[in-house]
Amino acid sequence: MPRTPIYPEVEKFIILKKRAKLEKVKSDSAKESSTTQTPKRTSTKRKDSPNVIVAKKSTKRSRQASTSAAAFSSSKCSSCQEEGHNSARSRQCKNYNLNISELLQIKLGPNYQRYTLSVPFDTFCFNTQNKTSSLKKIKDISSFIREVLFKAQLFVNFFILQHPTKLTNDFFEQNFWYTISRVIRGSSNEVRSILQAYKDKKKERPAGQNLDVAQLISSFAELSATMNGNLFVPENGLKNYGQSLSTACETVATTYNNYYIENFENIICNYFIYALKTKYANAKVGSIKKLVYNHVYDQVFTHPQLSSIPVDILAFFDPDVGNNLTSFLDPLILEVKNRISTLPLSKESLNNEPFKILPVLRYILKKYDDIYNAQATQNEKIDSMKSPLPRRFSLFPNPSLHWRFIKIDSQNLSGIFPDAKQNKQPNESSFDHQQRCFYQMFDFKRLGIQNYENLQALPEQKERMFLNGLYTDGYTCRVLFARKVLPSPPEEKIRLELDDLSSEEVNKHFRPCTVDPGRRDPFVSYHGGSDIRRLSSSEYYNMGGNTFLHLKLRLWSNLFRI
Repeated sequence: MPRTPIYPEVEKFIILKKRAKLEKVKSDSAKESSTTQTPKRTSTKRKDSPNVIVAKKSTKRSRQASTSAAAFSSSKCSSCQEEGHNSARSRQCKNYNLNISELLQIKLGPNYQRYTLSVPFDTFCFNTQNKTSSLKKIKDISSFIREVLFKAQLFVNFFILQHPTKLTNDFFEQNFWYTISRVIRGSSNEVRSILQAYKDKKKERPAGQNLDVAQLISSFAELSATMNGNLFVPENGLKNYGQSLSTACETVATTYNNYYIENFENIICNYFIYALKTKYANAKVGSIKKLVYNHVYDQVFTHPQLSSIPVDILAFFDPDVGNNLTSFLDPLILEVKNRISTLPLSKESLNNEPFKILPVLRYILKKYDDIYNAQATQNEKIDSMKSPLPRRFSLFPNPSLHWRFIKIDSQNLSGIFPDAKQNKQPNESSFDHQQRCFYQMFDFKRLGIQNYENLQALPEQKERMFLNGLYTDGYTCRVLFARKVLPSPPEEKIRLELDDLSSEEVNKHFRPCTVDPGRRDPFVSYHGGSDIRRLSSSEYYNMGGNTFLHLKLRLWSNLFRI
């Protein structure tokens, strides 16, 4: 049900302004495409357009399909015992079970949104005789996965540094990270057999696309010796962690993939911005960014041959600077361009082989290191005379010890919570059976769901759906849901800025507000012409989520006569 507009006149005005801006954007795009000009870019990082997102997903799926096709060609299904696929999750299996995405399409339609509801573990989980042991197991699994993934990333990052020419797309796949985690969980005698077994599954792939097992083993032995053998993590009898670890491996694989896809443009553009700022210190930063994002970007990633700088961009610089820009930039562009294997290069095309951008990143990082080393040798210089240093970056995602939440789903629910186990009823689907097991273990009344029938009827009655899963660290539960959403019109994706509104329109339809005009008190707001007000104590504490804290403080102050 659509919401009732609070300010109908203003909301109608905003919609009309967004539609007008959308039409302007479309006309500008049509002009740019007709004149074969590239769209103007800015240094502001914005979300990818829907077309770019779809293209990236499509490229990633095709890459994953080609990576795993050889592994499945000779495997046997554990459900139907036929070859060509692994389990009933494959569409080729005659016992195929619908996955969550397909169920959501059936129950909620094509337009849905996944979200989570947070609730304390202590109140959400029923008080059973095994609750204490389940809580301990959750914390043990969380700690175990955190240590395994930290050391797995440490090893993979070490290999990326030592052997940049031996990298394949396996590093962006869940199965690879699960294999590395098996190595970390094993012993020194099992390293070769585990890695060789992984390679044998992909033996039908071209030789250039296969992992170099010998180099992996050598790197692992070298790093393990450096750490005095502390690269292994013992299980110590821990069980039921496989599904949670598998989900975590998928997250890490996606993190490595996105690190290169989403950051390479900014890293390379920032390199040229720094070089220009260092060379031409008196040039305006805005002019330099226009040059980099609207000329250098295309020269590096798109055009096979170098071209001259457009006149409209040169107009932002002094004549003396403008005459020397081409001779200064062309060698820098060629040094970067020669390290890119294929052109044009974009986020979509890089998804086929993310590591092919690594030579460029290594080259830029080496340049930055040389600058830092040269600066370190100039100790006698006054700090004010030293040139500003560039911001260095990492060649890969850094390992973290902040991993806390583990996933609980149908695969490990009964292993961690024995009281949740229920017998499957006749003609009951696997999804409904799993949902009934969750309802047996957790108090859904905390989420406004009074009984199991209401939980099953959520898609029809509330246009919501419980996804038979949650993330928990033993203190908080993030329960997985999905809800139906209305398709948004194109103008909803348009963002209005202050330049899109005239001063008359602002004064007529809006009430401008700024916070703390004197920069002394962050809780003072200024409205319109002369209306200045301060947040009350109740508003201040409610804003931070401490609804009853103000009342407690008043009671304490009265009690102790403060």
